[in-house]
Amino acid sequence: MVERIIDIMPKYEMLTIVSKTGKKAIATCDCGTTKEYYFSNIFTGKTKSCGCLNRRLSSERYKLIGLTHGKANHPLYAIYSCMLSRCYYQSNPMYYRYGGRGILVCDEWKDNFISFFNWSLKNGWANGLQIDRIDNDLGYSPNNCQFLTRKQNCKKREDAKRHN
Repeated sequence: MVERIIDIMPKYEMLTIVSKTGKKAIATCDCGTTKEYYFSNIFTGKTKSCGCLNRRLSSERYKLIGLTHGKANHPLYAIYSCMLSRCYYQSNPMYYRYGGRGILVCDEWKDNFISFFNWSLKNGWANGLQIDRIDNDLGYSPNNCQFLTRKQNCKKREDAKRHN
């Protein structure tokens, strides 16, 4: 039965079956890569390409969110990602303290890491510093953010608790 399907339809997604032995198949991807795959993965659609499709789709997603800046490994990108996660992803454990109470990231930064990056460099960022909202009831924006050491940030939090 399986061999008959191969004869009728040797192409699945981006893979063209060249040969099949037992549970495995040799297939050539549209990009030219030839590899061995489990036939069941090809047949069910779990494997659609040699991996080039996933790389292409990831690249397209990165372009959509502006991740073509080449700074994904910069410490500021970690700060930026965490800031967005706290504000927009309910699965983030700290969401209830940020996005859950209406704290958001300004439009200037939300979709533009480079804007955030440039502002940070001009406004006191140094490796090891944390982003802080001056007014904790307002969102992340150039006029409401600063960089503090962890110790300064903790002290600010303690002072706020004493005044409430």
